[in-house]
Amino acid sequence: MFSPITVEVPEELRALLPTFLHNRQADVALLEAALAVGDLMTIQQTGHNLKGVGGGYGFIQITRLGERLEALCAVGDRLALADCIHDLRAFLAHVNVVFVSG
Repeated sequence: MFSPITVEVPEELRALLPTFLHNRQADVALLEAALAVGDLMTIQQTGHNLKGVGGGYGFIQITRLGERLEALCAVGDRLALADCIHDLRAFLAHVNVVFVSG
């Protein structure tokens, strides 16, 4: 079970957040499809992208999961990759966004 996590997002990103979250859901689908066919390159590239975009919106957890995906691709641990993708899906399903003025 994944406990809800509150993420503080700058108010000026409010209009962009729905697209950001939609794109992360699309990333999960891409990661799951890539894992199903053993496409570690796509997983590594998506992990790298997640690592970069997470922090810009205040989603440090997404950055950390992206880092983990990259590292797991380097060793080819498919079971751990599946767990990490599951963690990303669960995080997105349970995240609570609070907008803060900055």
